[in-house]
Amino acid sequence: MEGEKVVRRVICACLLNGKRITGYEIHMGRTRLLTQDGKPFLNIYEPGKRRAWEDGCFVEQGRTLGTYVHGLLDSPSFRADLLNRIRKAKGLDEMPPKRGRLARFHQYDRRADHF
Repeated sequence: MEGEKVVRRVICACLLNGKRITGYEIHMGRTRLLTQDGKPFLNIYEPGKRRAWEDGCFVEQGRTLGTYVHGLLDSPSFRADLLNRIRKAKGLDEMPPKRGRLARFHQYDRRADHF
């Protein structure tokens, strides 16, 4: 744990699949690897700033991963790629990306228009 809380929007490049994604950090700690088994998961920068850093870790070709970045699974293509890696490992067919979590707002608007 550290004394200052980190809250910021970030843009990431996934080092596992090369996809560009956005998210946010909100944490008060720092994590460090105790072994050399894992590889960095994301390359991150804060919009408007030059400094970039690595975050997270993945092992087992991405079957296990972790990060401080929230909101990654809101990206349909990123989420589909991660899920398709699991599907492929299990011998299942890949599935195309589905609409993101934020698509629900369209449904809210439709419902409001109805009433």
